[in-house]
Amino acid sequence: MTTTTSKTDLITCQHDRIACHAAIRPGDPMEPRNQAFFLWLNAPEHPNTLVVTLAISFAEWLLWAAPALIGISWLCGNENARIQCLAGIT
Repeated sequence: MTTTTSKTDLITCQHDRIACHAAIRPGDPMEPRNQAFFLWLNAPEHPNTLVVTLAISFAEWLLWAAPALIGISWLCGNENARIQCLAGIT
């Protein structure tokens, strides 16, 4: 016997999970902001090609921005910048 899951069931399941997670930390003022941010980031079913390309580019290349900045700061910075680079690595 196979069961099918409709979009409504998935939304209900997501909503139940969110409600359960929110119940773990009652009164948390960040939870509504967290949910709003998550829903804002959630991609539509058929996203624009440009948006997908930008998202993939950021995921693959922007990830290397922090290590590159640390390296540039280490090579071009003064002693204080190097101390901050070490603090950022550890």
